[in-house]
Amino acid sequence: MDLPDLATFDEHGRPTRITSFFNSMLPFTTLRERAKLAFDDLPAEAWDVPRLPADTGEYSAKPNFAYSPALSFDSPVLRKNVSPEPVSSRVLGHATSVYGARQWNEFSLVRGEKRIGYFDGDIKGRPVSIACVLRFDEGNLADITACARPWSAALAIYSRIKGRLGEELGPEYFWAAQPDYESYL
Repeated sequence: MDLPDLATFDEHGRPTRITSFFNSMLPFTTLRERAKLAFDDLPAEAWDVPRLPADTGEYSAKPNFAYSPALSFDSPVLRKNVSPEPVSSRVLGHATSVYGARQWNEFSLVRGEKRIGYFDGDIKGRPVSIACVLRFDEGNLADITACARPWSAALAIYSRIKGRLGEELGPEYFWAAQPDYESYL
């Protein structure tokens, strides 16, 4: 699978379309709400949040790489990094059960122990794209920094992770001001 065009340009080199990713849920939510007010001429479907089926609590742990015992995960939907491996792999497993099996694109930049990867998933027929900076230590995945798009898919992941692991992780991993998924329907 090839990396999709993250930007397109006209014949003069001016951007005509840019795909944006984010790494922090609440600041992006705030930006989205401001944009929604500023661009009130856009059709309602531009801001659409698709209705999800009931949460089954399904858990899918199918890592693509061996994990370091100290694995740290900087998720786009959590307020702070999740570490060490037992906790970070649980968060990754629950996120995977929301967006489906990772379908990695051929795109991969490698610099020493770091790689940049890109994968797609699917949340009830809606695509979610995640770009990651992966750092390896002795062949094991040690750090993940992920960025996601679109916001509605990340919101679905955020709400499901909060519902499933909120008590286990604690309130410091979630933004008090971030409404849950159902608030936007």
